[in-house]
Amino acid sequence: MSDPKNQHYIQRAYLHRWSDVSGDIYICDLSNGNIHKGPAKSAAWKKYYYCLEDPAHPEYRFEIEEFLGNDIESPAGPLIDKLDAEMDLSPEEKSHLALYIAFQKTRVPFFEKFSNELAEKFDKERLLKLLNNEPLFERFIAENAEKYKGLAKVSSREEMIRAIEENRVQMKYPRGHSLKNMLQLSLPLSDLYAQRQWILLEAKGSSFITSDNPAVTISLARKEGGTLGETTFPLSPKHCVLIDQESQGKFAVTEEGLDGIREINRRTLLHATRYLFGTNKEILEECHKEYMRLQSLRLVMT
Repeated sequence: MSDPKNQHYIQRAYLHRWSDVSGDIYICDLSNGNIHKGPAKSAAWKKYYYCLEDPAHPEYRFEIEEFLGNDIESPAGPLIDKLDAEMDLSPEEKSHLALYIAFQKTRVPFFEKFSNELAEKFDKERLLKLLNNEPLFERFIAENAEKYKGLAKVSSREEMIRAIEENRVQMKYPRGHSLKNMLQLSLPLSDLYAQRQWILLEAKGSSFITSDNPAVTISLARKEGGTLGETTFPLSPKHCVLIDQESQGKFAVTEEGLDGIREINRRTLLHATRYLFGTNKEILEECHKEYMRLQSLRLVMT
């Protein structure tokens, strides 16, 4: 296969499920409210996003992109078609679609950012501990000079502590860091999804949207106390799969009216990084209004 430069973190064939007869989808840029139509191939990609640079050669390696296309995406298409026709999946089919959803959760920029921020939190905690042991600290900084560029500008250990606590230390993580986490976490996450009950939500009177981070997990309060987890993943404008992470019941199909659809779309909106996708411009306009309202509330609270 050819080596694609523009690599989609949301599969083109998946986005195409929201396209009209001309092959275009509505794309909403939450950063500025722009809503326009465009082909699915024009959305949700980054240059060489799944490539690792080969230290031995001045070129990119495409093994991860090929793996995602051949082993994760291609087998999933017919399974989404089957669910979209409201047909149950075999255990093997369910396991593979669970793997597709798990990778869709870990292959996006949202996960890359989360993975790097978590690493930064732990690295800063480690640095603060090392500051109490001068020989170990000096060796550690010498070995990690590129990552901790901000420390080159400080003159004392006390100033180093303040620089870390005040977030003046710049942490730099290679793309391979989050790619490694993607590969390590997707399989156990898919096992969790496959073991739980799947409920197919059917939209009545409106439609589901999707986003640049479509696999959404939230915690809900239980009546008896504690929380339970729910994951939603829009399959098409008509259907969304809900994975109940507490239940192991049988496959079920339920109809969702306007209120239920709005709730699922709101979850999709709240977890989007920048882009929403849909078939209905008015729905995306309402989502952007809600996004701006929430942004205003955040500003007031800060």
